[in-house]
Amino acid sequence: MSTAIAKAWTWTPLPERMQIAPRVEYQPPAEANIEPLSTQQKLALLQMSRRISHQAIWRAMKEKYEAAPFDRSAFRQLRELKLAELLDGQKYHSLTTSGARICDLIGRQLVRDHKIHTPWIGGNVGASTSLHCTCGWSCGLRRGDNMQLKAIMLIRLTPTNSETH
Repeated sequence: MSTAIAKAWTWTPLPERMQIAPRVEYQPPAEANIEPLSTQQKLALLQMSRRISHQAIWRAMKEKYEAAPFDRSAFRQLRELKLAELLDGQKYHSLTTSGARICDLIGRQLVRDHKIHTPWIGGNVGASTSLHCTCGWSCGLRRGDNMQLKAIMLIRLTPTNSETH
């Protein structure tokens, strides 16, 4: 057995190795120009998105406003614009990163222009759950026996003609 005194391991970085990253302020993405996209292309982007809010906006546009149906040419045009891709072995198109960003902008524009308010109950965190709307409004509810009833009552009591609920 060794009787040497154990020395705590410490490492002091050399000054030339130390690099402090500059602080970068958050820059929101620049507004993309979504005007060249047709209504069918915008709806096709919303349909490809897997986000609950985009699906709700797409259904509201389809049901309430009788949006014109789109065909495969809309998906093909989006693929040419590099907003969508058809991966090998996949049956359906999926959004690219830039397509997802533009889909967010389209969703916000359609909600603002058509005053679409479609609420849904979100995920559970601890003893509460969240209630969301396509316009961006959300609130938390305590989980319990009547949680869904409380959510429905809150949705009905919330004014839908305002921008912020």
